[in-house]
Amino acid sequence: MTDSFTQATDFALAGATLLSRRPRPVAWIATLLLAVSTAPLAAQPRPAEVHARVGAAVFLESDPHVAAGVSYRQYLGTKGWALEPEYAFMTEGSHQDHMLILNVVKDFRPPSRTVVPYMVMGAGINFHRTSRWSGRGLGGLGWGVGFKRRIGQRVFIAPEVRIGVEPNLRFSIRFGFVPFG
Repeated sequence: MTDSFTQATDFALAGATLLSRRPRPVAWIATLLLAVSTAPLAAQPRPAEVHARVGAAVFLESDPHVAAGVSYRQYLGTKGWALEPEYAFMTEGSHQDHMLILNVVKDFRPPSRTVVPYMVMGAGINFHRTSRWSGRGLGGLGWGVGFKRRIGQRVFIAPEVRIGVEPNLRFSIRFGFVPFG
């Protein structure tokens, strides 16, 4: 585990320093996401999951946004805790938000059940763009709940709602797949 983690971290940091003399926050987040997703975990009782999502996001200062994203959930042990790096894209007209989020997830039932409720907490960086301005925002912070409903051996859907800061409210439907296990 340590060798894979070290190699992934070294590779990502080398790429970040090639792009600029000083690693930017996005390079540090990319390093963390890469290390978490590529490092094999010794006690992996639950298979990893890949998600795509669609929905809506609400920011207090603007109209509702259409939201989409992808994520990868890697379980950490037998108690249902997982890390989930996520990319989210939200748009409304010429207003766009690209977010890199690291979520911590807790499943409340075993994956063998048909319905598995979960809680999610996440923090990340928001890259904001309009037709007149582009820049990095303060980031996002959110908490939410949802449930996974199996619709096949390796496929599930999961409605989810989150509250937080940037966006203030987010509704989504996840489409999930268990590639291994």
